Amino acid sequence: MQAPAQTRMDTVNTRRGNPLSDYLASAVYPPWSRPLKQEQRDLIDWNRRHDPVTRSTQTPELRYRFSADRYWLTGGESALLSLKVWRGDVAVVPQAVSAWVTSPGHDAVNVEWRNDTGTATFSPAALLATEAATPLRVHVEFEVDGARRERAALNFNYTPAVAIPAKFTSGFEDDLVQGSLELHVGMDVFEPGHYLVDCNLYSADQPVAWARFKGFLDGGAATVTLKFFGRALFDAGRGGPYRIGELRGARYVEGQTPDLERVAPFEGTYVTRPYALSLLSNAEWDAPEKHAKIAALQRMGY
Repeated sequence: MQAPAQTRMDTVNTRRGNPLSDYLASAVYPPWSRPLKQEQRDLIDWNRRHDPVTRSTQTPELRYRFSADRYWLTGGESALLSLKVWRGDVAVVPQAVSAWVTSPGHDAVNVEWRNDTGTATFSPAALLATEAATPLRVHVEFEVDGARRERAALNFNYTPAVAIPAKFTSGFEDDLVQGSLELHVGMDVFEPGHYLVDCNLYSADQPVAWARFKGFLDGGAATVTLKFFGRALFDAGRGGPYRIGELRGARYVEGQTPDLERVAPFEGTYVTRPYALSLLSNAEWDAPEKHAKIAALQRMGY
């Protein structure tokens, strides 16, 4: 006899977790501001790469990792390329290394490789003449003990100086609004459009919270407000003053590749006024979109 529909749904919920329960646990905080932990390296080391170790298809005992210290490049920034090769568990030195960069609409350009360090410094501004954000691909070719040459490649996204759409200024202010911290960030906007701005918040050297602004900015002087949700700060158990970190942003351009024009990350620092922990709200996030999501999940039988 076939199980009733609700019984089958309960079986699925038990096996996979209940989407409604999962959402309620997550929606204590809004999607635009959440607690930040030291292990959340995707937000702290936001420009970090995760290039894998690859096994050679020609010489199975060889493994190699071609990587770099960043993925997004803005203005005059450079990337440090590195190549590591192993035979089994023993590191070996690759030979006859050559590297070059390609991008749509441009001829390939050689990148100078340092055999003594197994690295190269790659600066798009010095190699390419482009006025628009563009994808780049850096290729490397090498030998090990005269065996057949191996190849690897890395992808990058580059925003040249002339295409940087805005910049952060030193105009910062902060205040507490209904138990949440609002950080007001000054910007000079060269190109109006839809922007994303992200910022991490620290107490002493400990990460506390992350916040995102998402909205349209007109050209000229602008102020972006990043709202660090009170419950996210409260649950960290740390009052202010807070220090900002990893303030970065981009303009979204639909249909363009890449579709983000990067704003150069803020290189300065800013520390907020002191805020007692008792002044922070510990209330859960409450908004119409949260209720709509809950209702939708309930209609699905969760």
